[in-house]
Amino acid sequence: MRYVIVVQHVQPEGIGCIANSLKAANIETQICEIFSGHSVPQAVNGAAGVIIMGGPM
Repeated sequence: MRYVIVVQHVQPEGIGCIANSLKAANIETQICEIFSGHSVPQAVNGAAGVIIMGGPM
């Protein structure tokens, strides 16, 4: 199955309605929660894409 990597910097800012579009396209998400101490993957081989969420400005 295809998947995208989501880099989430802060907890309250998830992917929202993007999740619906990905689900409709049969694309799973691999969420990397930076705020929880997860590290960013060193490689994105095999991923259909990368979504980088924002944070406080």
